[in-house]
Amino acid sequence: MQQAGKEFGVRFVLNGSILSSGDKLRITAQLTDTLSGKQLWTETLYHELGDLLANLDGAAGTFGDGIAQVMSVVVNREVERRKSSPTYAELMIRADIMGWDSVKREHLDKMESLFRQAVALEPPDKRGAKLGLAATLAMILGANYITEESAREKAWTEARDLVSRAKAIGPDTWGTNFVTYRYARDHGDPLGARVALETWIAREPTNWYPQTHMGYLLLRTGEPQKALEILTKVNADATRTDPNRPFEFVISSMAGVYMHLGDNDASLKWAIKAAQMFPTTYTYWDLALAYTLIGEDARAREAVANLLQLDPELKISTHPGKPRPGDSAAYREFWETKEAPALRKAGLPE
Repeated sequence: MQQAGKEFGVRFVLNGSILSSGDKLRITAQLTDTLSGKQLWTETLYHELGDLLANLDGAAGTFGDGIAQVMSVVVNREVERRKSSPTYAELMIRADIMGWDSVKREHLDKMESLFRQAVALEPPDKRGAKLGLAATLAMILGANYITEESAREKAWTEARDLVSRAKAIGPDTWGTNFVTYRYARDHGDPLGARVALETWIAREPTNWYPQTHMGYLLLRTGEPQKALEILTKVNADATRTDPNRPFEFVISSMAGVYMHLGDNDASLKWAIKAAQMFPTTYTYWDLALAYTLIGEDARAREAVANLLQLDPELKISTHPGKPRPGDSAAYREFWETKEAPALRKAGLPE
């Protein structure tokens, strides 16, 4: 493994095996540090043979959690022991380990810091840090953490410049499509947003992330029934692949779609599930709204209190759910006649 690390320029090597016996499947993986030659982690999973691809995808998700924790500990200890600045590779590993699963402000701020440091050290033929920083800025803007208009445009200019520099090195990736989609949505161009997502989905048809964004885009552009069809399929695929790794954006989006379709009972069910599994400002927002719409005002106020504990500065006027240019008349009407009044009633500040 140490020789492999030198030849291929990698720090960690993951290898594994798949064995079948009758209708049983055993999947084993090991992670090795090529510098020390030590095996850092190993895990074995047992599945019914059944759907082989689903089992493999589920195993990948489960293994990914364990691998991320181990690599994070190794890299962080090494940086602390050296008492020097982290290398480009270490910064990228740390950012990759943090991942894109959270839209909490503190999480995105840490991602931005790591990628900014990595961009400064990025070799001329690499672009991962540029794309990572551009995508992180797009997520921060999409979550409305930057509200002043000139500051937003400055951040968008930086994100798009990073994408242009990345595209000069190689073809489109998820990062270029994501930033293009978010920019188009933010600037009242739903068609441009849809084209960016369709391009992304065509290249990565099994990636749930762009499909979920497509469902959310359809909701905002006045097609909640089509949004429900897409999100229901994505949720079923995700659950079948790995029931232990639900996708927050799918679950919280389901709550919103049912709300717009007028099925408040189904909306509340999904909102409760989302808030229990992922207690974020987004999920508590949906929960407060769902409770208010069925007349459970005390529980709605409790959800708002939980929301404000996470983000004391959040207001109705600054939430990403507020209509933007390009949103449909139906979406605006729902906001003005139901969503905003319900949240005022639940105690969320203007």
